[in-house]
Formats: sequence, structure tokens, C-alpha cells
Amino acid sequence: IDVNTLKEMIVKSSFAVSKDESRTCLCGIYWNVELKNTGMVATDGHRLGSTFVNGNYAVSEKTSMIVAPKTLLHLIRVLESAESGSVISVIKDDKYILFSNDKIKICSKLIEGPYPDYDKAIPKNNPKKAIIEKSQFLEAVKRVSVLSNQKTHLVKCIFKDEEVEISVFNRDIGGEAQEKVSAEYSGEQHTIGFNALYLLEIMNIIKQPKIRMEMNTQISACLIFPHFDKEEDKKSDDTFLIMPLRIMEEMQ
Repeated sequence: IDVNTLKEMIVKSSFAVSKDESRTCLCGIYWNVELKNTGMVATDGHRLGSTFVNGNYAVSEKTSMIVAPKTLLHLIRVLESAESGSVISVIKDDKYILFSNDKIKICSKLIEGPYPDYDKAIPKNNPKKAIIEKSQFLEAVKRVSVLSNQKTHLVKCIFKDEEVEISVFNRDIGGEAQEKVSAEYSGEQHTIGFNALYLLEIMNIIKQPKIRMEMNTQISACLIFPHFDKEEDKKSDDTFLIMPLRIMEEMQ
């Protein structure tokens, strides 16, 4: 596999790996490989990162595995100076995975599965859609979240005609903040709460200048995608998911 493709997949999924060791399989990154497509997924139940790339992969049949994130993040560090276009060989059996090229060999034990059916967590009916300039939205969330609750990091987003309003009300310190960012959004007003840290993390991973957010209700998962004006510019199929937080009554 191409080293840059591997790095991108690791970055776009590893942030969402679970820290809950009671659910061992969620503590790893699910990696699926087919003849013409490969992808990685991770989720901790609060957020999800998923990326799939088309290509030619020398496998005789579809195969999947759960890889420890420490192994893959270490691999990124080792391959940091790799030249553009360089490749790495991947071999797996029932219990182990081996990454190798002419300079390194990294062997790691695989995490036992099966991995949960993550596709069921991705909502298919999302009538509320917004396209936003990522940098403007990111900076606004960053500024407003300074006053957010230190435990929940809750920020409230109100989507209305051609804008999204981001606000925080912190009763503990008696502070509030509000910013408005222009957005391509029309339809009924939609209010939803997010963990600002999770939201910022996803936006920092997305490289595209614009993001697309797809939502349904206040309590259903929000999907975030890199937005492409031309479909042919899209090199990978990326989906990020974030579960909303309940908005306290004083923030309504």
C-alpha cells in the first residue's frame, strides 16, 4: 500500500478509538481490505472516523482485521521521512500483522474481533444540511468554547437561514459568548449541542476548505464530511460522526 494513503487513513480514524478497555475491539482500528478498495474505521460511541480509498490491492479475497492504534501511530512516526510515492508491504495471518519495507519491519499482535457493525450507527436520513467555511467555523468554535463547561465542553449551534450561531452559557462562572458564521443552510431552524473538543478535532483532520454537516434531530448523530465542489476532486470517501450533547435548559 502507498505510504501516504496509509498515513491518511490512520489519521482520519485513530482519533476516535475507544479508551474503554472493557470493550477491547473498540480499542483498535478496524481495517478492511478488498481487491479494489481499502478503508479504516474507529469509534468510541461518541464519535466515529471512517475513510475508504479506491485502488489496486494484491489480496486474493476480502479481508479485515482490528489493529492496535499504538502500532499504527508508531508506524506513522517511523515513516515520517518516507519519500512521496513510496510503498510498504503488509502481511497478516490470524493473529499478527507485519509491516515491512527495505528499512524496517514492525510486527504487532492483532486485536480479537469481531468489530461491531459500525454502519448501523451512521444515520441515513439527514434532511438538515449545512455547508460551512471550515476555518471560520473552527476559529469561532475555538473562541466561544473558552467559556464552556470544563467537563462537558458544551457549545450550542443554531442553524438558521444562511448562518450558524455558536454560543456558550456557563452558569458556574457567569460567562457567556456568541459568534455567528455564514453558512449555506435553509429550512427550519435547528438547535444542537456538541462537545467543542470533539468538533475541533474533526475539523482539524479535514483538509478541505469547506465542510458539510448533515443532521436530523437534537439527539441523533451529526455527520461531517469534507465538501467538494467537484466530485472528481474527491480522492477518498471520508465520514466523520459526532453524537450531540443534551442542551441544558438555561441554554435553550
